[in-house]
Amino acid sequence: MSIPNMDQIVGALSKGNRNRLGIISQPAGGPLFLWRRCRFQIVSLDIFLNGTHWDKSSFTENVFLKQARGSKPAWYVLADADLNCTRSSLDGVQSDLTIYAMMVPTKPNSHDPNNSDVEQNIPICLKALFNQFGSAAALIQDQNIALLWQAERDALLSKYSHMGIQTKKVHAEDTTNEGGLLEDVQY
Repeated sequence: MSIPNMDQIVGALSKGNRNRLGIISQPAGGPLFLWRRCRFQIVSLDIFLNGTHWDKSSFTENVFLKQARGSKPAWYVLADADLNCTRSSLDGVQSDLTIYAMMVPTKPNSHDPNNSDVEQNIPICLKALFNQFGSAAALIQDQNIALLWQAERDALLSKYSHMGIQTKKVHAEDTTNEGGLLEDVQY
C-alpha cells in the first residue's frame, strides 16, 4: 500500500467524509479535532507511539485517521506543521500507535429539537489502535465508554511511568485538571 497524497488526505477531511478524522495542532489554543466539517475542542489527549508519549500540551504534529470501511483497513498518517508525512501505518514500518482523545461537543442548537442537553454534555471519545494485531479507530459519544477509556488511558500512563520509558517531548505542567476530565463535564 502506498502513502496517500497529503492533498488528498486534507481534501477528504475538508469535504466532510464520514470516516476521516483529524487532530490538528495549533500554536495557540491547543489541538483541535476535525470530523465531518466540524471542529471540536480537545480536552484530553494522549498519544503513544513506540515508547514516546505526547499529551495535549506537548503534541505539535497533526494526525490524520481513516476509519475501517468494508474490507479497507483503518490507517493513520502523522504530519508535521507543513503537512509533510513523518510516519504512517501505510509505510510498511511496524509501529505501535495508540490515541485517546476526549472532545467537548458543540453547544446545542436551541432551535433543533433533535439536540438534547444531556447528549451535548457527554464527551466525544476517540480511541485509535494501530499495532501488529490490527488497526482500528473508533469515535463514540457514550458516558460509560468515556469512563472506561479514561481508566484504560490512566492504566497505560501508569504502565509507561513504571517502565521508566523516557519521552522525547517535555510535558507542560497540568494546570487544567485534565486528569479529572469527567468531573469537569456537567452531566
